[in-house]
Amino acid sequence: MVAVTGIASCFYANAVSYVVVLVALASIRREALVPRPLGARARGSVRAAVAYVRQRPPVRRPLVVMAVVGLVALNFQLTFPAMVRFQFGLGAGAVGTAMSVSAIGSILGGLFAAGVTPNPRRTLMWVLVGFGAMLVVVAAAPSYAVFVVLGIPLGFASASFQAIDTVAVQQATEPEMQGRVMALHQMAWFGSTPIGAIAMGWVIQATSPRVPFVLGGFAAIGSAVALRSASHRPATAPTRDGVLVAVGRE
Repeated sequence: MVAVTGIASCFYANAVSYVVVLVALASIRREALVPRPLGARARGSVRAAVAYVRQRPPVRRPLVVMAVVGLVALNFQLTFPAMVRFQFGLGAGAVGTAMSVSAIGSILGGLFAAGVTPNPRRTLMWVLVGFGAMLVVVAAAPSYAVFVVLGIPLGFASASFQAIDTVAVQQATEPEMQGRVMALHQMAWFGSTPIGAIAMGWVIQATSPRVPFVLGGFAAIGSAVALRSASHRPATAPTRDGVLVAVGRE
């Protein structure tokens, strides 16, 4: 659309797309919703959520992983256009094609994650390895056509990681704390990527548009290795009376 009808048309189309979201929300049947326990609103809720996460490694680890990977690897809005423009010398239409094709893989990855019951640590570790490997492979794409085709498995791996990481946090969090912990998860996800975009923009300018993909791959694989190592260390968690007890491996 940028190439054919201009940039403004994309903003209009994006605005109209929210009609679908509003219709979906309006169609939810209140009687079908499942009541969940809610924590009382009070001052210090954010500090309580941070303390809760710090005391529970099964919650803390996927949050840290999301922050690290989001910072380095999940900057496709920047890295894809940079690769197409500066590495292959193409324009807006080629960027749109590359990102649209990668969305096919993202949809498939989301369907895959929705159809599995993950082991929080093991499944997250393997999707991190797959995501990291695909980032490194994409960095070595010799041509635009290969880059576009590789966008499908890259989108699959990226969507799988994001979904599995979210599930891992939710599974490890007690129901009354899920709202606050998932808010921290969103901060780790969407708060890290703008900072990473600045850093990756500098990396692209100083080196090559391929380098951020390599760095992202190393970050994902390194996170998988860290999860593997952490699983062999004893962990502690507070009991209801506040006494810390060893819980062993996850």
